[in-house]
Amino acid sequence: MLNDKHLSALSPLARAFRDQFSAELGHVPHSETFTDRYEFSIPAADPRVGGIRVWDDEDELTIGLGEHHHWHASLYMYEDEPEAERPERAAAMAVAEIRSVLEGHTVLRITRRDGRVVSSSTYDPTVARMAALSAEESEYLWTGPRGWSP
Repeated sequence: MLNDKHLSALSPLARAFRDQFSAELGHVPHSETFTDRYEFSIPAADPRVGGIRVWDDEDELTIGLGEHHHWHASLYMYEDEPEAERPERAAAMAVAEIRSVLEGHTVLRITRRDGRVVSSSTYDPTVARMAALSAEESEYLWTGPRGWSP
């Protein structure tokens, strides 16, 4: 639980993220903490996928999907926008990415060798066409294993 001291220490990007997440996805069970930075998490729907974590690095939000994959919503992606609008834009991107995962529009592909994860990627199955899975690959949606179809 965040207290007033934590809230006052949040970066503009973390504030924008909290506001937008609350407005759009506030019904989703989640938790927030403040260590040396703002951290946000959504519990896993399937343990093989893992939960969603967001942590604030002040100039970007890092979004983690389980232990397998992460990506960034960075202020620099909006450097052509007025500086005051950049946190809102990056936060909106982060919330949209989380929504995509939760609604099953993001596929997590994991490659293992000798039982260890060696790479991971995510893609939108309505946009990207991926090669068939090899014996070392698995795909997951937020809710669990994905049945593959070309």
